[in-house]
Amino acid sequence: MDAESAKTERTKAKRLLTMAITSMDKAINRSQMAKIVQDKFATVNRCWLDVADKHAMYIAMAYPEEKDVPDTETEWIEKAEDDYDSAIVRCDDYIQENKEIKVATITIPHEDIKKKGNILKYEVTSLRTIIATVESLVNDKNTNQDAIEGAKLALQTQQEKCDTAQREHIASLVDDKEVEEALKQAEKSRATV
Repeated sequence: MDAESAKTERTKAKRLLTMAITSMDKAINRSQMAKIVQDKFATVNRCWLDVADKHAMYIAMAYPEEKDVPDTETEWIEKAEDDYDSAIVRCDDYIQENKEIKVATITIPHEDIKKKGNILKYEVTSLRTIIATVESLVNDKNTNQDAIEGAKLALQTQQEKCDTAQREHIASLVDDKEVEEALKQAEKSRATV
């Protein structure tokens, strides 16, 4: 895939995110059940992860040197992230009325679990970007060994950040099924790195 194709894929992913957010907002405006709004938000969440992933891929292909990324590209992903963050707030506001997960004497607000999940998503997206950069450096015959070693060190550091975010996210979950799913996802992501 070349940079232009990656940009097209990123644009499609952003369009799907916008459509998912619109669908969630319609459910909220129609005062549908909280479960329906949560399901719609789950689609928004998947779309956001796809946008972040496609953006990282495009940036890695179009701008192999991280310092060369123009401000317009940073602004583009920040706008998409703002749309996603606003959707989180609207969804949380809608279902927040009495939405808390209680375990024994501990109360963990649903919002805190989402924050940890979002941090994890960010760290995974950053890891994928660094992986793509390392791959492009390794594949470039003109890259010197110091650049490759520096990229490998950045990759190792980011993997540690991912591991920490993953542990914190899993620790914040209280539902056994969610914990099992998160552990499976962690194994799956480690296998692909």
